[in-house]
Amino acid sequence: MPSLVFTDSSGQAVNQSLDAFPFKIGRVSDNNIVLLSAIVSRYHAQIVKVQGKYYIEDLESVNGVFLNGIRVAKVALKYGDQIKIGNTVFTFMETEIADGFSTTTDGDEATNQEIKEFDLHIRRLEDIFFQVSPSLSSPKINIEASQLFRKLNRNFKKLIKEAEIRHTLYDVSRLIASVYDMQVLLNLVMDLALKAIKAERGFVLMKNEKGDLEVKVARLMEDDIKEFEGVGISQSIAGKVVEKGEPILTFDAATDPRFSNQESIISHNIKSVLCVPLKGRDGETFGVIYADNKGGLENKKVFRQEDLEFFVAFANQSAIAIENASLYEKVRKEEQMRLTLARYLSPQIVEQVLHAPGEMQLGGVKKHVTVLFADIRNFTPTTEQVDSNLLVTLLNEYFTIMTQTVFEFEGTLDKYLGDGLMAVFGAPFSHPDDELRAINSAIKMQSLVENLKKGWKSRGFSDLFSSDFYIGIGISTGEVISGNIGSYSRMDYTVIGDTVNLSSRLSHIACKGQILISEDTYKFVKNRIEVNELPMQKIKGKEHQIKIYEVVCTTIRK
Repeated sequence: MPSLVFTDSSGQAVNQSLDAFPFKIGRVSDNNIVLLSAIVSRYHAQIVKVQGKYYIEDLESVNGVFLNGIRVAKVALKYGDQIKIGNTVFTFMETEIADGFSTTTDGDEATNQEIKEFDLHIRRLEDIFFQVSPSLSSPKINIEASQLFRKLNRNFKKLIKEAEIRHTLYDVSRLIASVYDMQVLLNLVMDLALKAIKAERGFVLMKNEKGDLEVKVARLMEDDIKEFEGVGISQSIAGKVVEKGEPILTFDAATDPRFSNQESIISHNIKSVLCVPLKGRDGETFGVIYADNKGGLENKKVFRQEDLEFFVAFANQSAIAIENASLYEKVRKEEQMRLTLARYLSPQIVEQVLHAPGEMQLGGVKKHVTVLFADIRNFTPTTEQVDSNLLVTLLNEYFTIMTQTVFEFEGTLDKYLGDGLMAVFGAPFSHPDDELRAINSAIKMQSLVENLKKGWKSRGFSDLFSSDFYIGIGISTGEVISGNIGSYSRMDYTVIGDTVNLSSRLSHIACKGQILISEDTYKFVKNRIEVNELPMQKIKGKEHQIKIYEVVCTTIRK
């Protein structure tokens, strides 16, 4: 059954089962959870169940509902999600995830009964031995026998405890080994840790990319964490564990000379604390698991040495799972990035970008590039005479071979523009012959269009495509601003500048099957290709007439 874990106004831990839907949260008394706060609306939010999934829904509250720090209207919940309503933070739990996990450090009822029975057997044997021993042995033998009985009893209890721990660690491994979602894994590790050692509160702390300690998961101590960061637990206990890479156990933090001068320990009435390092395969500490119990209640457990030994083994298994999840997450993100980049970069450049991610950050840099625009001539009238499904099919075939040609010469597909496309040679990575690469790409594009038309004709497609389908291409060289430009939620890799505009203008004035290049492009290839110098022309956006050249060679040049 799912539940919400939170700290109520009196500071007590609450685990509220979600047993009726809609489950409402608000200020008035008929809500399932009542929050007496001026910044909470009368009916602030509700949790609903739809087709087996749980959703948090804002009931048009004034101050909103925040899920993992982001304001939401209605969104599906995942295990470990944190919901903030007013000043209260709820953690959404699905208890069945950890229900199969058995705690061990105190032993279950059957095990405890087994130990008691063994203890009785030992005592009985001891009694029998001493009833007959006066006539069979000396006082020295009696003492040795008594010591042996006690040793047998201790060893049996130790074996039982070790078997319990192995069983528990097996359960831990089974539960976390196949979890690769980092958020789910860290929440599961936290819940299993608290359940295993019977702790009330805790957090998982990990180093971020800068090497600073950062709280990843907190259970029933969100407000305390804010106070502890910088001066409290993160420095006095967790900070020491990270620094030295060694676990810490304290039975009574308030009287422990290592921490008794910490105001946060006293003010938050922290009693017993366990904190163990999370270490990677290289032996370096990358985080900690912290758990504590507050003082003031008799049923609060005081951690013991065997708890620490178990917790260290638990942390070692958790660290392996966290590293695996981190690696999986890295590979998944890289694959997503690879698929995204593959839409507009050649495979060779994709690999370069993945190995030099700094080249693809938000923002732009100045680059010397060559820009190519290819545009279908008189396309709009054609679209009105062709079936829409056929039109899309043929255009997809056209754009496929155009894109492959751009990639063949290691250019970047910037974007599709209706019936045209824009490609860039020289960004994000440049070559010494980007100008020639762009021209060779254009030459091959024109050749492939002719082959494409023949194929369409042989397949019986419309004469409008098989006979009157032509493209005009414009190419210009110069300085642009290149980079991922946009917002963090939506960005595109592109180039902007006058060079882009000129290339677009040249493609628009190019006739059927024509390739036009700017004077700046021609300067780099004048000894390697054949051209016709055209009359000076006035181009939109240019104050004066400019020189334009028509490429007349029809074969790839090196």
